[in-house]
Amino acid sequence: VFKMLQARFDVTMELCASPFNCYFRQYCSAFADTDGYFGSRGPLFQFYPVGGCFQVNPPFEEELMEATVNHIEALLGSTRLPLSFIVFLPDWRDPPTPALARLERSRYKKR
Repeated sequence: VFKMLQARFDVTMELCASPFNCYFRQYCSAFADTDGYFGSRGPLFQFYPVGGCFQVNPPFEEELMEATVNHIEALLGSTRLPLSFIVFLPDWRDPPTPALARLERSRYKKR
């Protein structure tokens, strides 16, 4: 999957990873103090790219998924450069999570 994301969308970084499960050399992780030695750029919520394409697969916890969507939408709204995120969330629909519902109706959503 990561190889395809890199080849087709030029994804070069994961925004929710750890030294144990990252594919790319650079990634965001929860523990910058220790993970920085292994390529972490720090926490997702302290990462502010203005361009590029990023893969995001947050932990499947509802508040964290919603905070991730909030951060992504703020980033998309604050740049004029090409910026995109490929987001993986669980398909929980009974009821749908607020994060999934927001992504589905986002003005930035592309198919």
